Amino acid sequence: MLAANHQAGKVQQRVHVVAEPPTAYMRYELTWKYGPNAAAGEEIGIIRVALGEWPDDLPRSDFWLFDSSALYAMHYEPDGTWLGAEPVTDSGRIVEACRWRDAALYHATPWKAYIASHPDLRRHLEQ
Repeated sequence: MLAANHQAGKVQQRVHVVAEPPTAYMRYELTWKYGPNAAAGEEIGIIRVALGEWPDDLPRSDFWLFDSSALYAMHYEPDGTWLGAEPVTDSGRIVEACRWRDAALYHATPWKAYIASHPDLRRHLEQ
């Protein structure tokens, strides 16, 4: 689906705030999960932060935003288990999510550059 969308000229982007050093699971996600998506054309950005820090202009919540008009708030258990997506129809929240997206993209390092700056992640991808 990602490759077909990329071929059709559609843009699919994701930004992930990553606390450094990344945990074992985050290393797995950054390589085995994101590698194929990036190869298929998804634009993935990484915002690196120190453990316990967070970018001031970004929420500590996860959301999906489609075409700057359809917003879904993600819900998780405290252990990270995904509970589901809630559609958000409030136009003010959608506009706010567009600002968050733009801020996240501005601060993000492209996935390939992030991986290149972490030899351990690069080796993990090469396996």
